[in-house]
Amino acid sequence: MRKITTAPTLLRLLSLLLVLSLLAVSFRPGYSVGVLSAATALIAGSVLLFFRPLAYEDSGPSSAAAVLGFAWLLFTAIHRPDDLTALLNSALVLSGLYFLYRSVVKFGRVQSLFRADAVWCAVEDYARQAYLLILVCLCGLALRIVACPAGWPCWVLAGLALLTYLLLYLRAWSGRTMILRRRKEETLRSIVYDNRGVLPPDPAEDAGLYAVYTKAIDYLGRERPYLDEDFSLADLAQAVFSNKLYLSRAINRYSGRNFRQFINYHRIMYSIELMKKDRRLRVIQLAMMSGFHSVVTYNMAFKLMTNTTPSEYLRNLPGLRDAAEARTEEGVRSR
Repeated sequence: MRKITTAPTLLRLLSLLLVLSLLAVSFRPGYSVGVLSAATALIAGSVLLFFRPLAYEDSGPSSAAAVLGFAWLLFTAIHRPDDLTALLNSALVLSGLYFLYRSVVKFGRVQSLFRADAVWCAVEDYARQAYLLILVCLCGLALRIVACPAGWPCWVLAGLALLTYLLLYLRAWSGRTMILRRRKEETLRSIVYDNRGVLPPDPAEDAGLYAVYTKAIDYLGRERPYLDEDFSLADLAQAVFSNKLYLSRAINRYSGRNFRQFINYHRIMYSIELMKKDRRLRVIQLAMMSGFHSVVTYNMAFKLMTNTTPSEYLRNLPGLRDAAEARTEEGVRSR
């Protein structure tokens, strides 16, 4: 069955419902208390929006955390409607626990630390940390004001809470970080998700580095020396008339990869070409024909590069059923 809602959509709906519910439950007559209640409701709603999964994360834990958080915060507000401190502490604990969970999961998986889109993942990670810091500061300021209610600080808190809520809501709605400008984000995305793995030249950078890099790209595309499993950085430097240090700097700057990742990228692209030409090839054959030492190394590099295994990629190729039928016919004829 097709999913009706995605995780960000669910987060937005639960967040809006939570804000309206908290306002209905805890709003009290009076200047200061009313503004504090509204600010607290916005902070609690922002916590649910904070749960939005990043591009490389599964949406399941975010949805579960949002549902549990919604129930917890609403339960706290209903049973202690006059205690804004309890609600703020609950919101602070929820955001901290979710951040801790995501950090443990991320650093518990080696592959997630060496993704091809690690640059964009780092941008999203830093944005999440920034929003967590904002939520912590808002909760700290709100707890201080609750202890000593005042007039204009309540309005300042409400304005900051509303601004944070709007930023997180736009983040959940658009998929942007809302930390960088739109043009910068689009540039980063185009670089990271460029299937060629080549960065556009920057006139401000060293023209000599880019010249060496283009020579290396032309040589790899023309001669395919990476099919030799013993191909090294020294071999490539000799072929493009450069030294290893200068060539390594050029590869790192314009591809965002070290030499081994750079060569494995070309090997994976070549193995994908082989898959499309002959779907009957086995994984071990693809690994050996593409220049890898072993199937294990090939599987790891393929997974990091495409976020799927070679076997899964083969199964999803169009025309695979025809290839399977052809293998069956050959088996019958051989008998």
